[in-house]
Amino acid sequence: MKKMLKGVLIFSVLMLALFGGYLYISYEKSKQPDTELLEMSTSQYQKPLELKDGRVDDVSINVVYYVNREEDVIKEAVLEILNCRKKTLSYLVIPGNTQISITPRIYQKMTAVNAKMPQYFAMDHIKKSIDHKKWAGYGQLILDSQLDMDSSYYSVVYGSENTFEEH
Repeated sequence: MKKMLKGVLIFSVLMLALFGGYLYISYEKSKQPDTELLEMSTSQYQKPLELKDGRVDDVSINVVYYVNREEDVIKEAVLEILNCRKKTLSYLVIPGNTQISITPRIYQKMTAVNAKMPQYFAMDHIKKSIDHKKWAGYGQLILDSQLDMDSSYYSVVYGSENTFEEH
């Protein structure tokens, strides 16, 4: 009977210690502001996205937009991946009719740029949906979030339909 009472007493002390630790951690966490809620409360989602400055890294990714001058639409985007360490240059072609879904976080920020911005659209509609002067930078951010990458810079090449057949 003494062993059982001793076991119950030890178990009770351990449970009290665990419960006390839980209360302490909960109290400490409640004193610290929740950063995600803080960001939302400071209306970060209402601020437009900040465009990135170009940079050169060990692995540089250039987003090259090929725009048809007559139709004023993106025919395709090419990711030009330069790996300076391995000394390789790779290309990934994304057709203009590729369907894109913007992540909710980016979409909430994009609505500050254009309230009528669709969340799902073909890539060739980026130019039509965003402020004419900044469409390529915002398109770069959309592609970065969609492809989970960090592109270094972008370029825009204008041409006619015949020019694109040669690329």
